[in-house]
Amino acid sequence: MQGRVLVVDDEKAMVLALKGLLGKEGYHVETAGSGEEALRRIETGSFHVVITDLSMNGVGGMQVLEHARRVDPDLAVVMITAYGSEKIAVQAMKLGAVDYVPKPFDNDELRLVVRRVMGHGAAPPRPPPPLEQVSARSASSRSSGRARPCAGSSRPSTRSPTPTSPC
Repeated sequence: MQGRVLVVDDEKAMVLALKGLLGKEGYHVETAGSGEEALRRIETGSFHVVITDLSMNGVGGMQVLEHARRVDPDLAVVMITAYGSEKIAVQAMKLGAVDYVPKPFDNDELRLVVRRVMGHGAAPPRPPPPLEQVSARSASSRSSGRARPCAGSSRPSTRSPTPTSPC
C-alpha cells in the first residue's frame, strides 16, 4: 500500500503514534508539529491525505483544511479532535473534510478511514435506488395484493417501501 500522508498535531505523542500506525500500513508518513508547519509542508509536498487535529495553538485544523483545499482541491483532509461537536463536524465537512474522527479513536477506525480515502478500502455504501424504481416496486407489490420478499430474505415484508429502504 502506498500513499503519502501528512499528520498534523501539536501533541508529539499523537504524531508519533499516528506515524507508527500508518507507517506499518505501508504509507509514507510525514509529520508537522503545528498548523504553521503544516501550511508550509502542504505547499511543498504532494500528499494524498492530511490528518489534522482541529484544536492547535496558532493555526488550527480548520485553517489547515481551508489551505489544503485551496492548494490542492483533490487533497483529502481528515479532521481529528478531542473537543469536537456535531456543529464543528458539519462545518469541517462543508469546508471539504472527507471525514471527522473524534479522539480517542480506535486504531482500526482510523486505518479504515485512511484506506477508504486512499481507495484501498471497502466500497462506499450504495446509494438508495432512484425514486422511480421505489415507486414502481411499491405499485407492483400493492397491485398484486400480497407482500413481496425483500432481497436476501425468504420472508415477505409487511412494511411499505421508503426511499431509503425498498422493503
